Amino acid sequence: SMNEVDPLLSDRHNFARMVFSTTKPIMFTSWSLAGLSDIYDMAVAVRGGAENFRRSPFMLQYAEPITPLQHPPESLEKLLFCAEKGIPLIYTSSPSMGSTAPVTLAGATVLSNAEFLSGLVIAQIKHEGAPIIYGGASSPMDMRSGKYIYIAPEAKLSHIALKEIASFYGLPNFSTGGCTDSKVFDQQAAIEASQSILLTGLTGSSLIHDVGYMESGFTACLGLIVMADEIIDEVKHFFKGMAVNKETLALGIIDKEGPGGTFLQVEHTLKHFKEIWYPKLINRDTHDKWVRDGSRSLGEVLNERVKWIL
Repeated sequence: SMNEVDPLLSDRHNFARMVFSTTKPIMFTSWSLAGLSDIYDMAVAVRGGAENFRRSPFMLQYAEPITPLQHPPESLEKLLFCAEKGIPLIYTSSPSMGSTAPVTLAGATVLSNAEFLSGLVIAQIKHEGAPIIYGGASSPMDMRSGKYIYIAPEAKLSHIALKEIASFYGLPNFSTGGCTDSKVFDQQAAIEASQSILLTGLTGSSLIHDVGYMESGFTACLGLIVMADEIIDEVKHFFKGMAVNKETLALGIIDKEGPGGTFLQVEHTLKHFKEIWYPKLINRDTHDKWVRDGSRSLGEVLNERVKWIL
């Protein structure tokens, strides 16, 4: 178990576990240059050689400058190593508006952009064409508690602004969604996770991370991840929009059925009803059926789903 692992080596163990548990691209963190080097060696072994990895990398290193306007040695080491080896790097500035950045959204955006661009230049000087993803997430400090806030309208406006800047530069961008400032998996968590998934999705960000993060990134919740998966699926369906053509307008069918008609039995309904989005976890049953099935809350359904997945 992870409790038996040396904390200084936990980054290697985390990466190895992810490699054997998913076929999806892996975003990882490393505690040091030595850890990054070991993780790179594992990735090269998986890909069958350094050139194969460079042509088809499957992992992304996450690193940050220190706001305001500092690149700590450990971040620079990782940035330069990634540039040399062809490891895609997410370089994310995270200013706290009112403490480590101007309290105004525009001022924090300027600062965040400068921090990323200076990192980008360093990476390109090391190796022209080094793959790098535009990261940035300005959010206010709560002046009542001194805490960095994950879910704030200013944070989402920052994501929109930074996405537009990244697009102007022709770069992919990193953003967050499906997360919450709540300490427990409660109504606040559901509201904030849902809001952030939709709003970040509307920005068109290239890479959306932090799904399942709670307490401003200090903890995580498996139930929140499962719930967010349902919301993400719904939002993706929403983004498909409405198809408007002769088939979908169904004018002939409307004319045929006429006033007081029904569309349940027509072939057009049979052909298209599966295009409607159906949830796996959200309950739409009648009250009687819900009672017969145990009157379970969404929280209970999510707990059962988590146990089933595990």
